[in-house]
Amino acid sequence: MSEIGMGIDSIIVFDLEWNGGCGEAQLNEILQIGALRLERFDGPVVDTFRAFVKPIVHKTLNKAARALPFSMEELVGGEPFPLALERFLSWCGEDCLFASWGPHDLKELRDNAAFWKVNIPLPEAACDLQAAAGKVFGAKGEIALSVMAEYLGLLDSLDFHDALNDAFYAAMIGRTVVAMGGEDMILACCHSSIFDRYTYATFRPYDLYPYVVHTGPRHGGFTGEKAVLNNRNVRRQFCPVCGKLLNIARWYPLGEYSYLAGVTCPEHGRQYFWATLSLSGKGTWRGKVHTLKMGPDIQTLYKRCDKESVILCKRFKHRKRKTRHQPILQGP
Repeated sequence: MSEIGMGIDSIIVFDLEWNGGCGEAQLNEILQIGALRLERFDGPVVDTFRAFVKPIVHKTLNKAARALPFSMEELVGGEPFPLALERFLSWCGEDCLFASWGPHDLKELRDNAAFWKVNIPLPEAACDLQAAAGKVFGAKGEIALSVMAEYLGLLDSLDFHDALNDAFYAAMIGRTVVAMGGEDMILACCHSSIFDRYTYATFRPYDLYPYVVHTGPRHGGFTGEKAVLNNRNVRRQFCPVCGKLLNIARWYPLGEYSYLAGVTCPEHGRQYFWATLSLSGKGTWRGKVHTLKMGPDIQTLYKRCDKESVILCKRFKHRKRKTRHQPILQGP
């Protein structure tokens, strides 16, 4: 038996398909859950799971969701997410090692469960097969499942972007990684949060974009990065829940040209803001601020960012209003 299978009952390779939301409900609504059960990565498929989820939150499908290889009739005939999730986790059983292609499926599963207030124990961590395969085969960035499957000669007649089919391809890639001696690499890429092993050098902006709920206007014409971060318009942000004005006092470096700030709203707790900077063709600096969705992943990132290299902002200078003196009226 492969070492990766020791001490656990089964390996669950799962995949999700979702419909990205906009407007008030910033939820990537899950449309389909697909999964395979393995005893080990280099073993056969023991069982499969597939569930269609009836879309309720968003009335229309975005362009990516409309291109998925299943019909609207299958979705409309699907089950509510809480029921689909309960069936899925019951099917998984206990003492499982979860794995998926990329770090985002576990996040979306948690976000949907939180949205529907489902009180069911969720997977605590999942192995990122995308990251493991990238390290073993020398790929840079987030390589698409279809690209890696084609590179390894694993293409089948199964359509991509069907959750069960994608889980199958991910499992096949996992088997290849194990055959190449990459068992330890898979386990090393098993995280409870996408930012568990964040460092300044490894920060990837596209990991953070799924957490953005609002992006403010770009402000430019500055002489340096600190000038951007100290600008009144950049520092003045608002609580995404109640709209209360929040003033940023310090920025923490995340990665190159990226900074993170946390400001406490008296009513809704700490809110997080991400500044992205760039150099214009004229040689001046510009930047914009993204409001981030609260949650354990962002809290993990905030705890791990470089606190020693903090950039302290200057205090706002409040202009004193001129006092108008009323003329003293004297009697006759």
